[in-house]
Amino acid sequence: REESYINATQERNHARAHVFALEGLAEPVAWDDLPPG
Repeated sequence: REESYINATQERNHARAHVFALEGLAEPVAWDDLPPG
């Protein structure tokens, strides 16, 4: 289902944002504003 794909994409974005935040390269909030894909 499309909803499952969107949820999986958002989870990946959160994980990447968390890693970037730890490395000081970006703020996690910025990733939350990106559309799926």
